Amino acid sequence: MFVVSFVILIFIGTVLLTLPISAKSGRFTNPVDALFTATSAACVTGLSVYDTFIHWSYFGQGVLLVLIQCGGLGLAAFATGLTLLVRRRIGIRHLVLARESAGGSNLDVISLLRIVVAFTFAVEALGALLLMARFVPLYGGLGAWASVFVSVSAFCNAGFDILSFIPGNSSLSAFNGDPLVTLTISMLIIIGSTGFVVFQDIYRKKVSTRLHRQHVEKLSFHAQVCLRASLTLLVFGTVMLFILEYNNTYRDLNFFEKLNAAFFQSVNTRTAGFASVSIKQETDGAKLLTSFLMFIGGCPGSTAGGIKTVAAAVLLLVCAAVYMNWRYTDDIQKNAGKTLGQTTLVSSQDGEEGTEPTAAPAEDDYFATARLSRKQARDNAISMLKEAERDENAQQSVLNEASQTLQVLAAYTVAESQIESLVTAKGYADCVVFMGAESVSVVVAPPEG
Repeated sequence: MFVVSFVILIFIGTVLLTLPISAKSGRFTNPVDALFTATSAACVTGLSVYDTFIHWSYFGQGVLLVLIQCGGLGLAAFATGLTLLVRRRIGIRHLVLARESAGGSNLDVISLLRIVVAFTFAVEALGALLLMARFVPLYGGLGAWASVFVSVSAFCNAGFDILSFIPGNSSLSAFNGDPLVTLTISMLIIIGSTGFVVFQDIYRKKVSTRLHRQHVEKLSFHAQVCLRASLTLLVFGTVMLFILEYNNTYRDLNFFEKLNAAFFQSVNTRTAGFASVSIKQETDGAKLLTSFLMFIGGCPGSTAGGIKTVAAAVLLLVCAAVYMNWRYTDDIQKNAGKTLGQTTLVSSQDGEEGTEPTAAPAEDDYFATARLSRKQARDNAISMLKEAERDENAQQSVLNEASQTLQVLAAYTVAESQIESLVTAKGYADCVVFMGAESVSVVVAPPEG
């Protein structure tokens, strides 16, 4: 149904963009070009065969704005609903049962979507008002329309803009020294690329608890990974772009403007597509860095693209775990004979002449036992938490805590399964992962042979 709704949205957008009323020239637009633009807007990619301001009329720009809003909001709402559904009902054992479990879930999807929509419109409205404070005095009514368009496009990480009427090498080059414009657009992009689930977790566990003078809880593992990965990429991108472009595209800017431009580009390269300098004039190193940041993208459950920050963090941690396990295995082999993970190979040459070699413990037994122990521990914890949820006399705080813990355990199980699949897909004999509130343990068996 989700795919069908997207197809319908793109089809309607294509038909409307083809009409003469959508083009400033008053002529029909090539249907292929209209299809490409409608698809790009609905999928919030930012690619276009036309200059959005020059080719499209106000009606056409309005159609693009609706496509961007529906596409971005649809992706965010779908990803958010699926994430919370997985955390609450399934994800514990079988991800494929998500659709069947939804019917029996007490998750109020309608309420959730209302919150997502309200949050989206509130952030976009605030961003538009801040941009109007700069654009309206300079460009009048056109500035007001541009503020709304850019605010929606930035939050949805679409990359479309109608700012080509502003002189300069790029649409926002005239505002490199204006933090009101660049930081507003940057914050809209960051909020949109972080995702509603993370901000909901921050509000529930950090803001709401302080307002009600309750014990401040730790953020979920998902939120912590998203925030730390995003912050790391933002700082890394800003520093590297500042260094690489210092005497190139930033050479005519003062120190503050250079730093501001580097931060703005670091934010935009990962998820959006706006520019305050000419991208084609950047150094090869900056372009390579831009491609790397675009490849990673934003957080799961957001309007951003890429492989997502959590996936990149998991891949990095798995590589580190495999390397550390290899080093550990290599050290043990050098100091204490031949060792494979948790098993020891005993050669007949090490024993007395004529004796049979001692059988080594089966490596599979360790991993099977570890998984069984993990499953039993999780099942016991889940059983106790579900009993607490069914207790009619339990306090609301206890019920909330039990529900949140179930979501965390479900997320752990899904992540553990994904990491194990990634490791074994690389050719390693076996892998078992243990996730906790503060740490992740990965045990890997080297490839056979």
